[in-house]
Amino acid sequence: MKIEVAKRDLESALAVVQIGTAGKGNDIQAHYVFRVSNSKVSIYSYNGRIGTSIPLVAEVQADEGEAFTVESWRLAQWLRASGDIVVSLESKDATVTATSPKGSVKFRSLDPSSFPFWDKTLESAKETLTVEASRLGAAMAHVRGFISKGETTQPEMAVTEARDGALWATDQGALTVVYLSELGGSHLRVHGKDIPSVRAFLATANDDAVTVFEHKRSTFFQRSDGGLLSVSLPTVPFVELDEIEMNDPDKFWWSVGVDDLKNAIQQLSAGAAKEDTRLNLNFDAGTQEVLLSMTADSGATNVLRLTCPEHGQEEGVGDFPREGWSVDYSYLNKILATYKGGNTLRFGLFPAGDDGGWARLKENRDGDLYATILVWLP
Repeated sequence: MKIEVAKRDLESALAVVQIGTAGKGNDIQAHYVFRVSNSKVSIYSYNGRIGTSIPLVAEVQADEGEAFTVESWRLAQWLRASGDIVVSLESKDATVTATSPKGSVKFRSLDPSSFPFWDKTLESAKETLTVEASRLGAAMAHVRGFISKGETTQPEMAVTEARDGALWATDQGALTVVYLSELGGSHLRVHGKDIPSVRAFLATANDDAVTVFEHKRSTFFQRSDGGLLSVSLPTVPFVELDEIEMNDPDKFWWSVGVDDLKNAIQQLSAGAAKEDTRLNLNFDAGTQEVLLSMTADSGATNVLRLTCPEHGQEEGVGDFPREGWSVDYSYLNKILATYKGGNTLRFGLFPAGDDGGWARLKENRDGDLYATILVWLP
């Protein structure tokens, strides 16, 4: 079997399939598999959880079904030493000869029949949505920060799942929901530790659309050029939650400048104990300002005042708690890190009597609604 391919085309393809390799190792999970089907060659990889493949634009001299493998890091290193030219890969007797105008080297090829061709189930998977890769990638990036790290103790919170047209994620301290209209018929479920691989694959599609196929064992993401990523379906579904209506009107609301809030959190946390992420917020009706405070490392209380361009309350809701409310500011930092909702951030506030309460923050990003609920700390 022999293929001839432009170096830039091979490198472009490897940028996709390297997502599914296990890096260095002695088994086939550290190798790329080149396989011929319908007179065309595709490259495959699989690391035990993630599988990737992509058709390669190349001249092929091979019989149907022929295949060979090359260790991923060795091929990448050899390509970096080659010029921007056409290269060839030829397999014979468990050896692959890689040739460029600068010379040839030989690589060991493992038995390709031992590779678990994970794409066999694609034909029986159900197509559930097509969406711009950049929008789905942004949604995945956002929810990842709110997924529980307790994979063994809270497996139902270690995933994000599509329900009712939105991606949901929670770790009990906060709940975040990203509404994408295309998710209406999807039950997409991805484990938190697989999100970086999914995002990396989506990034290779740039602004193109990707199609999602769902199977009882795997979820597939497919680029328009045939590039494919497979991720194992988590066996534990997302946690069951009480019905939450994200469009209920705010009981109280305050707004602050985004940059002012970032600066205030940075200042206050500089004076607090490193492990103390508790931030209290309150409203001064006399000065019409939002007050932010944290306990200093010395035991004193540091307070900063922020201009409040908008505030109000629903008629008949009663008084706001005199002591204000507290949250873990690390969640605010996650929201602020990618916030694109304008120069101000509005806190929708919902006191719940003796049960504390919660704050809701919304953002409209490219037509998609990002909503996060922060539980008030007791």
